[in-house]
Amino acid sequence: MIQKLAALQKVVELGSFTKAADALGYTQSSVSAMVAAAEETFGIRILRRSRSGVHLTKEGKELFPYIQGVLEQYRRAEEKADSIRGLERGVVKMAVPASLSENWMPRLISGFREKYPDILFELFHMNYTTATEEIRRGIADMGITTPAASGNLETIPIREGEMKAILPKGHPLAALERVPIEELAKETFVLLDTGEYNEIREAFRKCGIDTDAYSTVDDDYTIMALVEQGSCVSILSDLRLLHSPYELEIRPVDPPIVIHTSIGFISRDALSSASRKFLDYMVEEAPELP
Repeated sequence: MIQKLAALQKVVELGSFTKAADALGYTQSSVSAMVAAAEETFGIRILRRSRSGVHLTKEGKELFPYIQGVLEQYRRAEEKADSIRGLERGVVKMAVPASLSENWMPRLISGFREKYPDILFELFHMNYTTATEEIRRGIADMGITTPAASGNLETIPIREGEMKAILPKGHPLAALERVPIEELAKETFVLLDTGEYNEIREAFRKCGIDTDAYSTVDDDYTIMALVEQGSCVSILSDLRLLHSPYELEIRPVDPPIVIHTSIGFISRDALSSASRKFLDYMVEEAPELP
């Protein structure tokens, strides 16, 4: 029942079944079914849908504070049980790409440790492919990956991002609102090495472009420095470019290259108590991440 009430609370909070499903890592139909089951249990219509979103009914407004109270009491009970099990002395071992480690992890770890100040973290900087391998080997409990590189890991979607073209200042292609991939392929292009699965190689392949002749570099800061000096052009994730210290022209590419970011792990049951709690915290905080 708690799971159904939590789904209901998230729908009310976000005003959308779709957004609630994304935040919780469920399908929209699953969230709808859980809310319907909660309404059936109480015997009243709690939510109504309209063009402006999802809202509480009159009866729902009366009942919802009690639902929030139940969930808050359950959260406190969980925290107490975690404390008894020794969660406060747990370790979270996580594989994270450098761009996400820089832009996501400080915020996530800081917020999580407000609740669990004695939890320790071990972060391993690695690409999606290597992260998947290290999770399978048991080096990391879980990691940030992408469904295309996750193999048979369980995954929960977190966010979507977009790859952007980076060009030297004053480059002719910077005059375009979106830079065609075919035009980038004609330039001296340096490819970021992200392991076996590479979104950029896949996008070039779909455009009929062979990337085997391109130079590859496994450090995105080196690529940004080379582009700033006018040595080449490239494509990097928008998150990596968020706090770039380099003078670059940044443009969307055509067709767009979308990055689907997920949390990957062997199974929820195989995670430590600390890692399960941090997993839930990341899913909860995902809508607020850059």
